Amino acid sequence: MHNTKLKLIDARQKPGAMPFNIEPLEKLARFSFDWAPMLCRSEHRCGDYHRVWSIVRLASPNGPDLAGWEFYHRALAMLPRAEAPPRILIAGGADTGLMSLVVAGFEALGIQPQLIFVDRCETTVLQNKRLSTTLGLDAEHHVADMLNFQCDPVDAIVAHSFLNFFSPAERQQLFLKWSTLLRVEGLLLLSNRLENRPELRPALPKPSVVRSLCKELELAAQVLGLTADESHSLLVAVRSCWSRHVTRIPSITEQELCECLDQSGLTLASMAGYDRRQTHEKAPLAIAFGDSGVRAEIMARKA
Repeated sequence: MHNTKLKLIDARQKPGAMPFNIEPLEKLARFSFDWAPMLCRSEHRCGDYHRVWSIVRLASPNGPDLAGWEFYHRALAMLPRAEAPPRILIAGGADTGLMSLVVAGFEALGIQPQLIFVDRCETTVLQNKRLSTTLGLDAEHHVADMLNFQCDPVDAIVAHSFLNFFSPAERQQLFLKWSTLLRVEGLLLLSNRLENRPELRPALPKPSVVRSLCKELELAAQVLGLTADESHSLLVAVRSCWSRHVTRIPSITEQELCECLDQSGLTLASMAGYDRRQTHEKAPLAIAFGDSGVRAEIMARKA
């Protein structure tokens, strides 16, 4: 069993903007806003979220960078140097934020990786494909269920807020799958919310917070050149995301995470987290989560 204890990081120590970020977010936000209603499958219930998330990032008072980018950049720099470019599997993504984060991390190292992006939703896969084409990346893009995905071994797997979409039984399968896809000494890098108890559920935002954030989104809509009708549909979609419980799946705890790692043969290398009660400035949709638990940054290694 793992003996590593989760260490809390002071969330009030704000990092600067992510370096080497050349994500053309305005164009990509427009793409997902226009195409998600047609590309997202109704049974996945992701249409509203994928339609608005890139615009939400544009409107965030903290900027568009994903939480934990410094952790990912430090961890990617720990990969062994080899003659062949490192192979990086990106497991899921709400939009192009995670791929941009990975690309920026390797740009700082002067390395061009081979990227494999996998998501079950065609909206995010095509959005990331547009990013790869724009930046000239060496990348594959797959519309697939991560639990059934197969590819040649990779040097690292990265995921962000991904575990919340799987049941406890599926999470164990997921870690086993990741273990089979990693090379020996390969890294698994996760940023994910960990709750204290599985039954804890996201809290809904206060009406005053919703009004304030909607004003920010209206400004972002103007930047993108949305019409009045489109701006209205944007706010309807955002309010739909806020009004529903994000998930009925039991929340993952630190204990469950460590059990998944143990049973899949992965060794926990480090784990630290931001106490949500210390976080005063949040991205517009992140407010849907309550202040319990932590945002954890997890690095595991295949022995």
